[in-house]
Amino acid sequence: MNKFKLILKSILVVVMLFTLVLVPPITADASGREIVVNNFSGGRGYRLFIPSGYTPGDALPLVVMLHGCAQSATEFRDGTRMNQLAEQENFIVLYPEQSTAANSTRCWNWFEPAHQRRGSGEPQIIVDMVRRVQSDFTVNADAVFVSGLSAGGGMAVNLGVLYPDVFAAVAPFAGIAYQAGTTMMNAFQAMSPGNTAVAPATAARNASNQVPASGRSIVPTIIFHGAPDFTVAPRASENIVTQMLEYNRIHGATIGNTPETRSGSANGLNYSVQTFRNSNGDRMVEFHRITGLGHAWSGGNGSIAHTDNRGPNASLLAWEFFQEVAGLDGDPVDPIDPVDPIDPVDPIDPVDPIDPVDPIDPVDPIDPVDPVDPIDPVDPVDPPVEFIYVRANVNQHSLAGRIPAGRFNHYFMIHGPMGAFNMYQVVGTNVWTSTRPSN
Repeated sequence: MNKFKLILKSILVVVMLFTLVLVPPITADASGREIVVNNFSGGRGYRLFIPSGYTPGDALPLVVMLHGCAQSATEFRDGTRMNQLAEQENFIVLYPEQSTAANSTRCWNWFEPAHQRRGSGEPQIIVDMVRRVQSDFTVNADAVFVSGLSAGGGMAVNLGVLYPDVFAAVAPFAGIAYQAGTTMMNAFQAMSPGNTAVAPATAARNASNQVPASGRSIVPTIIFHGAPDFTVAPRASENIVTQMLEYNRIHGATIGNTPETRSGSANGLNYSVQTFRNSNGDRMVEFHRITGLGHAWSGGNGSIAHTDNRGPNASLLAWEFFQEVAGLDGDPVDPIDPVDPIDPVDPIDPVDPIDPVDPIDPVDPIDPVDPVDPIDPVDPVDPPVEFIYVRANVNQHSLAGRIPAGRFNHYFMIHGPMGAFNMYQVVGTNVWTSTRPSN
């Protein structure tokens, strides 16, 4: 492992030559052009989608999309269908790509201190990519956003709290809070059951302290997570909620402690939403919890790994959030516009699902203190989960068939060939997981 880290550090300080490759239009419904940079910095490259509606001199928004572990930028592009949305809505998309030299399973190294500091590591490499795009194309500097899945979601949070002067909003999906993990070992605990190496609020202050006073600003955040997710527990996203509330308050936002809540169904899956607004009614932090979704991006191309065609369209919801918080939507009847007078003569309309002035309606079926609220992480009526576990090293787990072949390298990198760790099996099933079931 030490040898691997030495090799990694050597790679990180090597600045490669820029290699640009133009690629023809991708699909009929994403008819812009794609630019591929194979070697940008530290061995990382990127893909860049320019919509056909781009005109030099006309500043467009930029969305940065960070893939998850065992994914490529291409797979994340196709799974999220973000290019198709960008073509329709006329914005630029940047897909940074992790190298196998930096992480053998292509995970962004969100958990290493070297990548948790402003001005260094992978966050700086990604910001440099943004600067390169801004130098080559006309980009709206007030409308640069970042989203990501899993490890990409963790890195998206790192970028948001370290560079609020660059990113106007963040959208992690199954992500992890900043400094929730600070080593490879406690990163695993940060993923599941969702423990944190540094308390979320403390970590928020640690990040803010690295930002120059002139660059400190709020970072509105929309968060998505499937329940159950046996790779990254939903608790990890609850930690992001706590962290971003504190971070935005540090940076001057006045945000209440009681969220608005609503629920619904989309593409075959139910979901619930918590929304925290500032004193002006603007969305600051929003958490979408999707029932029945595993460790996957929802509402995308289900034929791509780590993507599910069921559930809310996360790409569209993230883009609508980005538009709103940056003031790009300009739609007076936008149903999620925080200044839209939904019912000016009925401030306590009980059927208004997003009525910001009715957080304590005693008969409201989505009252946030309702003990059966589907987003209550400590729901007292949840039945206990019975499970068994076996502790062994990676080879023993593999021989026993508890570790899928595709996950062998993941556990090998974390625990080594002889490091013992737990695998859990829910009683009554044949499925083994490294994530301890909730009980």
